[in-house]
Amino acid sequence: MTFPLSCFLSSLAYIVLTFHSNNIDFVTKGLILTQCLVPASIIDFKTREIPDWIHVLLILVGLIRLNLPYSLIGALVIFVPCLIFTMISKGEIGGGDIKLLTACGFVLGLTGIVLGSIVGLTLFCTIHLLLHDHKKRHAMAPCISVGCFFAYLLIY
Repeated sequence: MTFPLSCFLSSLAYIVLTFHSNNIDFVTKGLILTQCLVPASIIDFKTREIPDWIHVLLILVGLIRLNLPYSLIGALVIFVPCLIFTMISKGEIGGGDIKLLTACGFVLGLTGIVLGSIVGLTLFCTIHLLLHDHKKRHAMAPCISVGCFFAYLLIY
Protein backbone atom coordinates (compact mmCIF):
# COMPACT_ATOMS: atom_id res chain seq x y z
CA MET A 1 0.00 0.00 0.00
CA THR A 2 2.94 2.33 0.62
CA PHE A 3 4.18 2.51 -2.97
CA PRO A 4 0.81 3.34 -4.60
CA LEU A 5 0.09 5.94 -1.91
CA SER A 6 3.51 7.51 -2.34
CA CYS A 7 3.10 7.63 -6.14
CA PHE A 8 -0.37 9.11 -5.86
CA LEU A 9 0.69 11.85 -3.41
CA SER A 10 3.79 12.70 -5.45
CA SER A 11 1.75 12.90 -8.66
CA LEU A 12 -0.83 15.08 -6.95
CA ALA A 13 1.92 17.38 -5.68
CA TYR A 14 3.39 17.62 -9.18
CA ILE A 15 0.02 18.61 -10.62
CA VAL A 16 -0.53 21.24 -7.92
CA LEU A 17 3.00 22.63 -8.35
CA THR A 18 2.78 22.88 -12.13
CA PHE A 19 -0.65 24.53 -12.01
CA HIS A 20 0.65 26.96 -9.39
CA SER A 21 3.72 28.06 -11.34
CA ASN A 22 5.55 27.43 -14.59
CA ASN A 23 8.89 28.27 -12.93
CA ILE A 24 11.03 25.14 -13.26
CA ASP A 25 13.07 25.96 -10.13
CA PHE A 26 9.90 26.29 -8.05
CA VAL A 27 8.43 23.04 -9.38
CA THR A 28 11.71 21.12 -9.01
CA LYS A 29 12.37 22.26 -5.44
CA GLY A 30 8.72 21.63 -4.51
CA LEU A 31 8.75 18.17 -6.01
CA ILE A 32 11.98 17.23 -4.22
CA LEU A 33 10.50 18.64 -1.00
CA THR A 34 7.45 16.43 -1.56
CA GLN A 35 9.68 13.40 -2.16
CA CYS A 36 11.03 13.94 1.37
CA LEU A 37 7.76 14.79 3.10
CA VAL A 38 5.73 11.88 1.70
CA PRO A 39 8.01 9.11 3.03
CA ALA A 40 8.40 10.99 6.33
CA SER A 41 4.61 11.02 6.69
CA ILE A 42 4.09 7.38 5.72
CA ILE A 43 6.93 6.07 7.90
CA ASP A 44 5.85 8.19 10.88
CA PHE A 45 2.25 7.03 10.48
CA LYS A 46 3.37 3.38 10.49
CA THR A 47 6.20 3.43 13.05
CA ARG A 48 5.94 6.75 14.96
CA GLU A 49 9.53 7.45 13.94
CA ILE A 50 11.09 9.57 11.21
CA PRO A 51 14.44 8.32 9.86
CA ASP A 52 17.35 10.77 10.07
CA TRP A 53 18.10 10.41 6.35
CA ILE A 54 14.89 12.32 5.61
CA HIS A 55 16.10 15.28 7.66
CA VAL A 56 19.44 15.24 5.86
CA LEU A 57 17.69 15.21 2.47
CA LEU A 58 15.50 18.13 3.52
CA ILE A 59 18.60 20.14 4.45
CA LEU A 60 19.96 19.37 0.97
CA VAL A 61 16.67 20.60 -0.54
CA GLY A 62 17.22 23.82 1.39
CA LEU A 63 20.50 24.31 -0.47
CA ILE A 64 18.59 24.79 -3.73
CA ARG A 65 18.60 28.56 -4.33
CA LEU A 66 19.91 29.02 -0.80
CA ASN A 67 19.44 32.23 1.16
CA LEU A 68 21.57 31.23 4.16
CA PRO A 69 20.47 33.84 6.73
CA TYR A 70 16.80 33.29 5.87
CA SER A 71 17.21 29.50 6.08
CA LEU A 72 19.11 29.56 9.36
CA ILE A 73 16.60 31.92 10.96
CA GLY A 74 13.74 29.68 9.78
CA ALA A 75 15.39 26.63 11.33
CA LEU A 76 16.22 28.33 14.64
CA VAL A 77 12.86 30.06 15.03
CA ILE A 78 11.05 26.71 15.02
CA PHE A 79 13.72 24.61 16.78
CA VAL A 80 13.98 26.67 19.96
CA PRO A 81 10.24 26.80 20.84
CA CYS A 82 9.79 23.11 19.97
CA LEU A 83 12.71 22.15 22.17
CA ILE A 84 11.43 24.26 25.07
CA PHE A 85 7.89 22.87 24.66
CA THR A 86 9.07 19.27 24.58
CA MET A 87 11.20 19.80 27.70
CA ILE A 88 8.28 21.38 29.57
CA SER A 89 5.73 18.82 28.36
CA LYS A 90 8.05 15.84 28.92
CA GLY A 91 8.27 14.71 25.31
CA GLU A 92 4.86 15.48 23.82
CA ILE A 93 6.60 16.37 20.57
CA GLY A 94 9.01 13.67 19.46
CA GLY A 95 12.58 14.31 18.43
CA GLY A 96 11.82 13.29 14.84
CA ASP A 97 9.03 15.86 14.65
CA ILE A 98 11.34 18.57 15.98
CA LYS A 99 14.02 17.62 13.45
CA LEU A 100 11.41 17.55 10.66
CA LEU A 101 10.14 21.02 11.58
CA THR A 102 13.70 22.34 11.88
CA ALA A 103 14.72 20.92 8.49
CA CYS A 104 11.54 22.34 6.94
CA GLY A 105 12.40 25.66 8.57
CA PHE A 106 15.73 25.54 6.77
CA VAL A 107 13.93 24.90 3.46
CA LEU A 108 11.07 27.37 3.93
CA GLY A 109 12.72 30.15 5.92
CA LEU A 110 11.09 32.21 8.64
CA THR A 111 7.79 33.09 6.96
CA GLY A 112 7.28 29.64 5.51
CA ILE A 113 7.94 27.68 8.68
CA VAL A 114 5.74 29.92 10.80
CA LEU A 115 2.88 29.46 8.33
CA GLY A 116 3.62 25.76 7.80
CA SER A 117 3.81 24.98 11.49
CA ILE A 118 0.61 26.89 12.26
CA VAL A 119 -1.29 25.05 9.52
CA GLY A 120 0.28 21.67 10.35
CA LEU A 121 -0.15 21.89 14.12
CA THR A 122 -3.71 23.20 13.77
CA LEU A 123 -4.51 20.27 11.50
CA PHE A 124 -2.87 17.86 13.97
CA CYS A 125 -4.80 19.25 16.96
CA THR A 126 -8.07 19.14 15.02
CA ILE A 127 -7.55 15.51 14.00
CA HIS A 128 -6.40 14.59 17.51
CA LEU A 129 -9.55 16.13 19.02
CA LEU A 130 -11.83 14.47 16.46
CA LEU A 131 -10.36 11.03 17.15
CA HIS A 132 -11.28 11.36 20.86
CA ASP A 133 -8.35 9.14 21.85
CA HIS A 134 -6.24 11.56 23.85
CA LYS A 135 -4.07 8.91 25.48
CA LYS A 136 -2.83 7.46 22.20
CA ARG A 137 0.11 9.11 20.42
CA HIS A 138 -0.63 10.07 16.85
CA ALA A 139 1.78 10.68 13.99
CA MET A 140 2.49 14.38 13.59
CA ALA A 141 4.58 14.23 10.39
CA PRO A 142 1.61 13.91 7.99
CA CYS A 143 0.12 17.14 9.35
CA ILE A 144 3.47 18.91 9.41
CA SER A 145 4.02 17.83 5.80
CA VAL A 146 0.66 19.19 4.65
CA GLY A 147 1.31 22.47 6.44
CA CYS A 148 4.80 22.85 5.01
CA PHE A 149 3.70 21.98 1.47
CA PHE A 150 0.88 24.52 1.76
CA ALA A 151 3.36 27.13 3.05
CA TYR A 152 5.74 26.37 0.16
CA LEU A 153 2.93 27.09 -2.30
CA LEU A 154 2.07 30.37 -0.63
CA ILE A 155 5.51 31.84 -0.02
CA TYR A 156 7.13 31.16 -3.39
